Order: sequence, then C-alpha cells, then structure tokens
Amino acid sequence: MWGIPHPAYRSSNREHQWHRSLVHSLPLLLYIPMPLRSFSYKSTHYYLVEGEKGLLAFDVGWPGTIRSYIDGLKSLGFTLSDLSCFMVSHFHIDHAGIAGELQSRGIPFLVFPSQEEAIAGFESFMARKGMAFTPIDLEALERVPFEESRRILATWGIGGEVLPTPVHSADSVSLLLDGGEVAVGDMPPAHQLAEEEGRAVWRLVGERGGRRAFPAHGRPFPVEERP
Repeated sequence: MWGIPHPAYRSSNREHQWHRSLVHSLPLLLYIPMPLRSFSYKSTHYYLVEGEKGLLAFDVGWPGTIRSYIDGLKSLGFTLSDLSCFMVSHFHIDHAGIAGELQSRGIPFLVFPSQEEAIAGFESFMARKGMAFTPIDLEALERVPFEESRRILATWGIGGEVLPTPVHSADSVSLLLDGGEVAVGDMPPAHQLAEEEGRAVWRLVGERGGRRAFPAHGRPFPVEERP
C-alpha cells in the first residue's frame, strides 16, 4: 500500500552509512549526502537512491546473479531487507534479470506504462537461452503512471520523477532526481544520436532539470544544454 515504507527499512541506523562529501566551512563541517550511489559487476552499474524513509534500487542484475547483487549491496553497507522498492530502466537481461527473484522476496516492483508489454518478450528470451530466472508476478506489479511518479517517490522521501525515455528501447525510462542526477540505463549521450526523436528526449530531460547522466555502462556525463 502506498504511503507505508517497507517495514524492514531501518532509517534510524542508516544515517552513518550514507556516502558523504566533506565540505570544510569554518568553524563547521557540513556533510552533504550523495543521493545516487552505485556498485557494479559484469560491466553494469546498479544504482541506489536513499530517501528519508526508504531505499530505491534502479536496475537489478543479470539472471542468476542474486548473490553478486547482494554482495554489491553489502559493499555499500546494505542488505536486501533495506530495499523499499525497485525499478528497471528497461527489460534487458543485464538490467532486470533478477527482478522476479527480488519481487518473490516481497520487494515492491515499480513498473511504468511503457514497460509492462515488454515483460513477456523479455522472459521468453531468457527461457529460449536456457537462463535460470524467477518469473515476474504480473498481478503483484506496482503500476505507476508517469504523472504519479513524483508523488510515489515522495512516499519514501525521495525527490524526483520517472520520465519515459524511449531511445535505446521502447520501454526505457529514466529516474530524474531533484538534484539534477539522472539514471538513464542504456540511453546514449545526445551527441551520439542522429535521430531528432532521441535528441528531443534529451531536451526533455534537460528541461526537467537533468544536469548529469549516470549510465548503466561507462562513466557519468553531462546532460547537453542544446542537443
């Protein structure tokens, strides 16, 4: 039910585990929390956003790699029980491979209007390739309209919204935080796109406040002002 953070999230003892930048301001020391954190394996970056009341995961690993994902969480001081919810940028195996397994462990799976139709093809591909995976429970999906994403994220004290960004794939979405950070999955930089439609998506991201993009592969890059 929306409005009730995941019961396992222990906000009272998480503050000391935030990744902080230390800024010297005499005579005080100011700690600035970094809202977008990540760990990586198999050449893919997986992001976490820690809000005041919960932890959101963005993209969740290759099929059969739940142990690697748990180890990645551990490297940042978290466990699976700390996850309040998760979402994926799109339904490819390096981004959503363990989605069904996380969902089966009781972690809410946020899915957006452009994404649900991609699930059947995604699971069919894994089955054809003989990959071990836990099927996604369609009835248990938390379906979130894009226009409601800000309100839903605020449930966990996260300032931001989810935008449709159908450049890499039709089901691709991006997570834009109020600080200007935007997790973009596999969406390439605007200057690498020849099609006007893709560049228009980047203009939307910039107009909504995106300043620095965090991709699933490679290093972060600035959002171009006039793509």
